[in-house]
Amino acid sequence: RPTSNVQHQTSNIKRPDFRLLPMQLARVIGHLTATMKHSTLAGRKLLVLQPLDARGGAGGFPVIAVDTLGCRRGDRVILISDGSLVAELMGSRNAPVQYAVTGLTEE
Repeated sequence: RPTSNVQHQTSNIKRPDFRLLPMQLARVIGHLTATMKHSTLAGRKLLVLQPLDARGGAGGFPVIAVDTLGCRRGDRVILISDGSLVAELMGSRNAPVQYAVTGLTEE
């Protein structure tokens, strides 16, 4: 019986939903190549980012973001998900973008 009780208790623990944070740290783990892009993404570089938790470890699932700075693999960056800020950076409210890189951090 104790085993099932422990399983029940841990099943109620939820991982943080990092999509709700307007700004957080992430690590560049790759670049995305697309043969076709929405017109608002023409000439923009896309990155695959791993959001980081408070200890610097993986803090959620990887996300795709627009690179506004020319980041490289391994860079630690500031990732934003605020819709109005991302739209302003993209210069369009119609851009299909949820995340953008707005800063590089020192290690």
